[in-house]
Amino acid sequence: AQKNGAVYSHIRIANQLEDLYAVRIANGSAKVLIGNDLVASASEETIEKLKPDFTSAVINSKPTMTPNFTSEPDLEFPEDKIKFFLNQAIGHQSIDYVDATGLALDLLGDTIAANTFLLGYTFQKGLLPVSSKAIEKAIELNNVSVDFNKQAFLWGRLAQHDPEAIKKFSSQKINSSVLKEKEFAKLRAQDLENYHNVAYARRYKTLLDRVYNVESKTELSGLGEIIEKAYFKLLAYKDEYEVARLYTDGSFKKSLEKEFQGPFKLKFHLAPPFFAKRDPSTGELKKQTFGQWVLIVFKILAKLRFLRGTPFDPFGYTIERKTERQLIKNYENIIDLLVNNLNSRNHSIAIEIASLPLQIRGFGHIKERSLKTVQECENRLLKDFIKLSQSNADVAE
Repeated sequence: AQKNGAVYSHIRIANQLEDLYAVRIANGSAKVLIGNDLVASASEETIEKLKPDFTSAVINSKPTMTPNFTSEPDLEFPEDKIKFFLNQAIGHQSIDYVDATGLALDLLGDTIAANTFLLGYTFQKGLLPVSSKAIEKAIELNNVSVDFNKQAFLWGRLAQHDPEAIKKFSSQKINSSVLKEKEFAKLRAQDLENYHNVAYARRYKTLLDRVYNVESKTELSGLGEIIEKAYFKLLAYKDEYEVARLYTDGSFKKSLEKEFQGPFKLKFHLAPPFFAKRDPSTGELKKQTFGQWVLIVFKILAKLRFLRGTPFDPFGYTIERKTERQLIKNYENIIDLLVNNLNSRNHSIAIEIASLPLQIRGFGHIKERSLKTVQECENRLLKDFIKLSQSNADVAE
């Protein structure tokens, strides 16, 4: 569904060749649906093939955004609607939703195994009228990552047969993802300490503590959770020091070694602010290609991040970096205004205002355009917030 449309395969299985009287499956005649993608599984073309109390389905529950997401970054994945349509089509009792993508990554280290994993799950559920030996023979005849696909097939079978065993194998990663949801602020504070220093992380926690205290006194909720994300986004802006750190802290190297084997060469496309040329028609900085040697520069640059925000920061005098720092100060002032005047009438607008930094996306000229739109919206919402705050004061008097 993400790569220029869905792919549908109509598969018929019969004992005699003459029984295969048609290539495509007629409407309402599909006995089994193996849905490797939620969106494609609930498409009109799929739904019309299904039939209540007749069709069974095993569907990958991992949401995969469609190409619309590139033009609408705030688009929410319609998971509930998709499952509603599927449940209406064949009944919820006939559907197994399995996070095949997540489990394939956890157990086999590659999401590409999700399809074969789902096949194994479907087979173990007794929905395929062929033997496991036949499927494994087909994998061998295909002659592409044979051992890998056989493992994926077996893991899928085990996932259906003994879900608790699968949880034990992948519990560490599953638990860590749950932990991140529950302790977002704590983990982001640690990120900010690595990003800059302890004082920078403390700045983040201090503001959050104040917001949560005010919400507790007013018996309101929701604002603090938004600020956790939006304030972190502003504080952890990707400057030259941070880019250098992320490339040289070891994680980038590990990810490369995991994905590629043997010797490989790296090329970096960068637009250094001090000597990058500008496009004569747009005035925007043009990227240049640098070799692997630039990682040495990155290592030095990462160690100099203590200069960030000081008079000795050579990058701090660019317009872009000045803007980043000013955005943080402005946001802190806005949050100060919000918490000092927070009440039940303006609480929803306060949340909307606090979430605006999450809409600032991209880098360079793309970020500038995004920022302009956000600031216009911010000005309008602040006027509404102040009006509601003043009207609440008038009522109180």
